[in-house]
Amino acid sequence: MIDVHRESVMSIKEASKLLRAAPSTVYRHIMHGIGGVKLESIKLGGKRVVSRESLNRFIARLNRSAAEVEAPVATMPADIDRGRLEAELDSALKVA
Repeated sequence: MIDVHRESVMSIKEASKLLRAAPSTVYRHIMHGIGGVKLESIKLGGKRVVSRESLNRFIARLNRSAAEVEAPVATMPADIDRGRLEAELDSALKVA
């Protein structure tokens, strides 16, 4: 949660310049997020604002959630004849 007394509040336009992204991208991060991670914002004087700290938390959570995603592991179907497959690979390597 953004604390307006302790955090550096900025407009969406200022945040978009800082992120080098369009203001619509910042709004999308606020409203929809990325992979379930939303950018914190508050309404201040009728305008939606973010803070430098909320941007840092957003990026940190994105990095954390990206690190938690495991790469899929390739598996071989159980019905494959491994001996035949190894023989085919050996013969292919001998030809090359």
